[in-house]
Amino acid sequence: DKSPELRDDCRRALAAIRGEIGDALVALEQRQELSATAKRELKAILAEPMLLRDWHLAGAWKKEHRPEFDPAQAPALEQKVLAAGHPRTWRQLSLAPERDRWNLLEHMKPVDGAWCVGYATIDAEREEASELQLGSDDQLTVWLNGVQVYEHRDSRGWGADQARVPVTLKAGPNHLWVLAGNDSGPWEFSVRLRREDPRFAFLNVDVADRPGPEAYREFALQKPGDPQRGRKLFEDRQGVGCIKCHAVAGQGATIGPDLLSVGTKYPREELIRSVLEPSNRILSGYQVTIVITDDGRTHQGIVKRETPEAIELVDAEGKTTSLAVDTVVEREDANVSMMPNGLKDGLTLDDFADIVGYLESLKQEAGAK
Repeated sequence: DKSPELRDDCRRALAAIRGEIGDALVALEQRQELSATAKRELKAILAEPMLLRDWHLAGAWKKEHRPEFDPAQAPALEQKVLAAGHPRTWRQLSLAPERDRWNLLEHMKPVDGAWCVGYATIDAEREEASELQLGSDDQLTVWLNGVQVYEHRDSRGWGADQARVPVTLKAGPNHLWVLAGNDSGPWEFSVRLRREDPRFAFLNVDVADRPGPEAYREFALQKPGDPQRGRKLFEDRQGVGCIKCHAVAGQGATIGPDLLSVGTKYPREELIRSVLEPSNRILSGYQVTIVITDDGRTHQGIVKRETPEAIELVDAEGKTTSLAVDTVVEREDANVSMMPNGLKDGLTLDDFADIVGYLESLKQEAGAK
């Protein structure tokens, strides 16, 4: 579909249930009902690491009291975890579908200068090579089946892919333990698991890759495109929907800059680049600002208004959030654009050339009739 939002929603939905759709995919392939395009997208989805959402967590303890546990086996969940004689009860928790990490501030006390321990089970039908992708704020130590496979000892902000650790899963249940530490401020961690299912080997056979950015660039440089058709694509809110963020002569949204005279300001090569690589060069005032508040939540958007008391952020959906300055723990201007990457993915080469042709035709000066 041309709509990036619809494509992203479908990807997330399929990723969330990929453990349940294996037999259905195999059956579709046996009936030859999977197109090459569908195979290509499914291959990308199934290759993504899976976020481990189901955990048992216990804590928190002050840093001077390190919890006692045996990482080689499953915990006795009915028993409390001790740290220097201080007991804590196991809690079984599942991460909500919209979350991409654990925010331990929501589940633990105390939170500054503290430890938390977590346990998760990974089941495997056979021995297989895999990979853990780890992120934390702050410290994180990880054990798999009694072997320490990772340790980070310093303070840092969370990132989804701060470490990649190759591991081997054994047949049956695999015991994964984490020890998460916090110095102050946000307290987060995530564990993702990348693994391959041999049932889906057919997704690697005779499946052409999606055309890359260079293919779109070269095509649009050689073919001028149809500006009128490009305008329809630009304004289609159910499709690529450029108008949901950009206006032309005041018609449209104001999340991004008005494009009234963009064809006068920039040559065709730059218009192509701006669609393919929106974060390569960002117009001043339109970069994304990331704000972390004292409740551990992360907010991002373009700063539309700022006073000594509050910051107003506008997100990609046009929603405005006002944050009190005295609740801000961290603030960073990210070197990324609000305009998403991958807009070309729902477009044919001709679609892309038509949109560029429309942008190139926008040469009216502001205030002109």
